Amino acid sequence: MKNSSLTSDFNIDFFCSTKSMSEDQKKVFKSIIQDDSNHYIGGNPGTGKSYLLNCLRQYLGKKLVVTSTTGISALNVKGVTLHSFMGFYHINMDFNALVASILKKSKKKFCALEYLVIEECSMCDTLIFSLLEYCLRQARKNPKPFGGVKVILIGDFMQLPPVSEYGFLFQSDAFKAGNFKIHILTHSHRQSDPVFCQVLSECRTGKLSESSYQLLHERELENVSEDIIRMYATNEEVDAWNNHKFNQIDEPETIYYAKDTAVNEKYIKFFDKNSLIEKELHLKPSARVVLLRNIDTPYGLINGSTGKVISCQPHYVTVEFDNGIVKDIIPYDNEYMVDGDIVAKRCQIPLKLGYAISCHKSQGLTLDKAFIDLKRIFAPGQAYVAISRLRSLDGLFLANLSPKSFMVNFECKNFYSECEELLERERNEIQIKKEAIQTEINKSNPDKKVNASKKFNKLTKKNKNSKFNNREAFNEFIKSQKK
Repeated sequence: MKNSSLTSDFNIDFFCSTKSMSEDQKKVFKSIIQDDSNHYIGGNPGTGKSYLLNCLRQYLGKKLVVTSTTGISALNVKGVTLHSFMGFYHINMDFNALVASILKKSKKKFCALEYLVIEECSMCDTLIFSLLEYCLRQARKNPKPFGGVKVILIGDFMQLPPVSEYGFLFQSDAFKAGNFKIHILTHSHRQSDPVFCQVLSECRTGKLSESSYQLLHERELENVSEDIIRMYATNEEVDAWNNHKFNQIDEPETIYYAKDTAVNEKYIKFFDKNSLIEKELHLKPSARVVLLRNIDTPYGLINGSTGKVISCQPHYVTVEFDNGIVKDIIPYDNEYMVDGDIVAKRCQIPLKLGYAISCHKSQGLTLDKAFIDLKRIFAPGQAYVAISRLRSLDGLFLANLSPKSFMVNFECKNFYSECEELLERERNEIQIKKEAIQTEINKSNPDKKVNASKKFNKLTKKNKNSKFNNREAFNEFIKSQKK
C-alpha cells in the first residue's frame, strides 16, 4: 500500500532539494515514487544512473531491494545478485521443479517486496526475467505483472549483453506485460566536452561518422607512457601486463592479506571471483595503483583515481595520486548483503595494481587517462564501455582501432529507436495540448491571452511528475481560466 507521506509533493521536493540531482534525474525520481508503473532507466555511461539509484535507496530505505545481474556490479551497488535473490544458481531441472524450488526458498521475501531494482539489466536474459515475473505472481497470489511489485530496471542495453542465448529481457512477454515507463537520462556528469559526448554517442550505436572516427584515430599515439593504466579485452592480457610492470620494480614487496568473515564459505568464494578487492594485495614503493572506492570526493579521491605508492607501512599504504594529493590509504570493510543481512565482509586496503584492468571490470570506474587496446575485443558494447570510462578525449590513448571494434546488437538499436519514437509522441501530445489550451483561452477570454502560456507551463511543471496526467492538467487549467 502506498505511503502518502512518501509520495507527497512537499516531502519529495524537500528531499530533492538536498541532493545534487539534474532536472532529468528529479523527473525520474518523482515518477518512480508517485506513480504505480514499472520503470526502465537508461542512458549513456556517466549520466547519473547510479547516483539516482543511491537517492532512491536513501529515500525508500528498506522498501527498496537492489539486485544486479553480475557479482561485480552487485558489490559496486551494495546489492545482491539477481540469481541469489531468487534463490537459484543453475537451471538444471524442469520448469515446474525450478519454480517450486524458488518459491520454497524465496516466497517469504517475495511477498514482502515493494520495490525491486535490477541493475545492469542489459545482462538479464528473457528466461530469467520471465521466470522472475512468474514466480512473483505465484508467490504473492496477485495476477498483476510481477505480482504487483514495482520493478525498476537500470542499465544500458548497448553495453554488455546476456551471456546466454535467450535474448534481451525487453524481448520477453514479461517486459511487454509490465508496461514499463521509459526514462532515458541525457545529461552527462562524467564528460563535459560536447565533441567527446558526440563521439561516445556514435560509438554506442556503432555508427561512427568520418569526423568522429578521425578523432579516435588521432588518439592512436606512439610512445604512450607505460604508467598510464591500460585496458584490455581479456584477463590474460591484463595479468600479463600487470606482472610485467610489477616485476620491473627493484623495491621490497609487501603483501597485505584481507580479513574475511562470512556465514558460509561460498560467500568468500563470491568475493574472490567478483570483487576487485584483492585477497592478497602485492605492492611495492613506486608501483602504480588504482583506488577502488570513493574516500575523499571533494579532493578528487574517487573510485578510479590513479597514483603511485610512496611507501608501504604495516597497516596502511601512502599514495601520491596524479592530482598531487598524498593520502594514507587504510583498510576498509567491503560488505556483501543478502536479504538485508551482511553475509560476508572483506577488510582490505582498497587499492589494486594500476597498470592494467579488463574492459569488463572497468565498469563503475571514472578515469582521467587510459590506454585502451582494442585488438581482442570480442563482445558488443565492450569497446564502448571502455572508452566511456574516460572524462575527456585528451586522456584517451588507443591501439588497434578498427571500425569492427564497435560491435552493436541490432535488436538493441531497434529497441532504442522505438523508445525514442514513444518519447517523441509524448512530447508531441504535450505540445498539442498546449496549443489546444491556448486556442481555448483565446476564445473564452482574450484578455488573459498574454499570461496563458506562462500559467500553463507552471501548472504542467507542477503536474507532469505527479499523480495527475496532462489531460487532468488541461482540465484544471481551463477551469481556472473561466473563474
